[in-house]
Amino acid sequence: MPAPEGNDYNLKYKTSKERKKVCHEWCEHLKKGLSKKCFPNCDLKTIKFYMKKYPEDFPPDIICEAERLGMLFWEKMGVEGTSGKTQHFKPLSWKFNMTNRFPEDWRDKKVVEQQGINDTGSMTKEEKEELDAIRDMAIDDYEDEEEN
Repeated sequence: MPAPEGNDYNLKYKTSKERKKVCHEWCEHLKKGLSKKCFPNCDLKTIKFYMKKYPEDFPPDIICEAERLGMLFWEKMGVEGTSGKTQHFKPLSWKFNMTNRFPEDWRDKKVVEQQGINDTGSMTKEEKEELDAIRDMAIDDYEDEEEN
């Protein structure tokens, strides 16, 4: 027999007080620069569930601030290390760590998708016809130059 609609018997954190406490612990965890996946109280899937279901207990602005402070933790480490303030600092190890922890912000190159002249899969019929006309004009111009 299924559980009654709206029951919370299976919730790990049933009360607002419990949820706010775990949110605070989650934010403190992030501020230390620790990974989202190594939170000892529960897994990331559980945190995301509570963030979605109880935004009043897991305020997005507070969590975003904690994430920024976690990144700041690592960036400060890099600044101190590259300026010689940290003994035995390993810049390559630090850079590797940053590119894995913060792939959107730390990477060697940005990947930009481009649509080539032969890539017409997402074009409308009119766009394809216009491209064909431009291609034909370019070929005609090229052939005229070869004749001269």
